[in-house]
Amino acid sequence: MARGPNTRAGIGYNRAVSPLSNCSNCGAPRKREGARFCAYCGARFPGGAETERAPRAERAEVLEALRDTPEFARALTHVPSVRGGLVGAGCLTLFLLVWLGGVAAFALGASTFTSGLDIGAPFLIVPLLMFAGGLYALIAHLRRTHRLATGALEREPAAVVAKRTRVGNDSSTELFTLEFEDGEREEHAIPPRLAPTVAVGDVGVAFSKGGILVDFGRIRTDGPRG
Repeated sequence: MARGPNTRAGIGYNRAVSPLSNCSNCGAPRKREGARFCAYCGARFPGGAETERAPRAERAEVLEALRDTPEFARALTHVPSVRGGLVGAGCLTLFLLVWLGGVAAFALGASTFTSGLDIGAPFLIVPLLMFAGGLYALIAHLRRTHRLATGALEREPAAVVAKRTRVGNDSSTELFTLEFEDGEREEHAIPPRLAPTVAVGDVGVAFSKGGILVDFGRIRTDGPRG
């Protein structure tokens, strides 16, 4: 495989880094500075990847080799369904709207009840803060839902390099860290149906919309893991 000039330095090495540019095939912008392939159509960008340590360089070789496999060719035609995610997002939107309405009604009733009393203004601080927090959560949720519904589908070779569980008050979320061909890493929430089947060291194709991981297709390889 053709490479830019390499300069050995300790256990790492440098490769030429291409500036950000648009894909000559489909016109889409380069997602990351060191990306060697378009995330939308798979066409190659000129240049190499950013500076990385040797283990990462080995994973980059494995990920690039995935593009020559029949599994990756099939992945380019696969369109993961996001219907379940959108239905769940709609339910959460409805819940937040009802919750905000309840807080607003409580604040209105409290203001009427405490009208003319010295405790009126301090008493309203708590529901107002609750309403502001709920409104912020609703806006953030609607923005994420919009990205999921309208974002362009991206398909990129990736390796799972870490996995953890984030525990909340009433639930837990499985997260894993993906490493891409250019060495950049991103942490994503794992779709629940994938959590039992994805392990650290797996390589495959990451499907995302608007920066939200919607699927991960494992591809078997004899390359380095972890």
